[in-house]
This record gives sequence, C-alpha cells and structure tokens, in this order.
Amino acid sequence: MPFIPKENRKVIKEQGFKACKQVGDLCYVVYIHMISEWGKNPRWTTAHDLKQEFVICPIGSNVLQHLFTQSSFTWSDVLTASHLAYDVFFTFKVVDYERRKQIENGGI
Repeated sequence: MPFIPKENRKVIKEQGFKACKQVGDLCYVVYIHMISEWGKNPRWTTAHDLKQEFVICPIGSNVLQHLFTQSSFTWSDVLTASHLAYDVFFTFKVVDYERRKQIENGGI
C-alpha cells in the first residue's frame, strides 16, 4: 500500500531508499514516482510507459534497481511492490482519465 504514515514518508524523503523498512514503503516510493510522471504528462501513453517500466520490463527501471540495491528487500519484494503500486496508480489515476476520455470521445 503506498499510503504509508506521513512520518514514514518524511524519513524516506530525508534518508532515501535505505529508510524503507516495510514492503508498503517500497510501494510508496514507486507510486510517488508514477504520480510525478503522470503529473508531467497525464495521458494514456504515460500509463503505457509506466506499465512497461514497472511491470512488463522492470529489470531496466532505475527506480527499481536503486530500491533493490539501497534497501534490504529482495528483488521479489521490489517487483511485488512495483506491481501493486501500478495497480493503485491505474485505479486512482488512469481509470478516471479514461472515463473522461470516454465522455469526450464517446463509448465503444
């Protein structure tokens, strides 16, 4: 779950990935990156690119590589957090975007 306590967020912001102590912290770090990228360019292509980076081809993700090497978690933990972060991101950001596009462009 990316919605970790605010005090945990502060520690991670100050100390970096090594401050991640629970798998939810990993999810938070990935989710924050996704939200940042989405904010720069909120469109389907951004959702596509994030899915490729964090779910389809995660071995090439600098964010995930740093999480793995700078924390005490396994690669499996990092990947699972990445997938779950994308699920939350898709549910809260992309679905809303698609609903607006459906209204704008008409349904199928």
